[in-house]
Amino acid sequence: MVRVHLPEETELPTALRFTLKSMQKKNNTVSGLEPDHWQDVPGAPNLYSASNPFVHTLEPDSPPAVAATISLADLTTEANSSTMTFSAFRTQNTIHTRSIDALDPVTEKPNLEKIFTDRERLQAKNAELARITLMTTADHITTWNAFTTGRAFYNSPDSASDSTGKTVQGEFNAKQASLRSGAISAAAVLVNSAGPGTFAGQNWIDFKVANKINFKADAVESGLISSIEATFRNKQ
Repeated sequence: MVRVHLPEETELPTALRFTLKSMQKKNNTVSGLEPDHWQDVPGAPNLYSASNPFVHTLEPDSPPAVAATISLADLTTEANSSTMTFSAFRTQNTIHTRSIDALDPVTEKPNLEKIFTDRERLQAKNAELARITLMTTADHITTWNAFTTGRAFYNSPDSASDSTGKTVQGEFNAKQASLRSGAISAAAVLVNSAGPGTFAGQNWIDFKVANKINFKADAVESGLISSIEATFRNKQ
């Protein structure tokens, strides 16, 4: 039977060569059990072996075998449990590169890559949600533009329309509404409990800034802030 050779066999070495050296301990205090306990004997000759070639050429009537690949099903299973990026997954070794490059470029390869991009986007989404959770005081009142500036998660072309991006923006809007409501309530308590003349000499704009109610308000918030302003001015 003619043996079928793998293409990788062409990468095997065709010869081995080694060198014999005369060596001695560096000093009498070392045990000689470690490689760095030894040194070459000065002036001693080195003995070189002759090249020892061996042949592993393909037999004349034995065609190379088709290079092995990993099936799409197995690649998918690996991808679902991988912690790599798609690029690292593809280039981790020759067989993965060859297998992935052999996939259909229109359907199979994009679907495999999507496993990685979806997972990375989910991880990024969770990181953004964690940032929103840390917003707990009126000092964290901000705008969507300020919150998203410089964040890679929002650089995706689909960040404003996909469900992942919408989830983050929805959580942000809810958190900001809660923080603004808290700031308005605190400012209202402050002016309502103040006595006449409490705010004499104070500027309304300065009061708004100090009490974190100088944000761009919606219609309902604007009405509440106007009521606070009226009370403030009555007690100047």
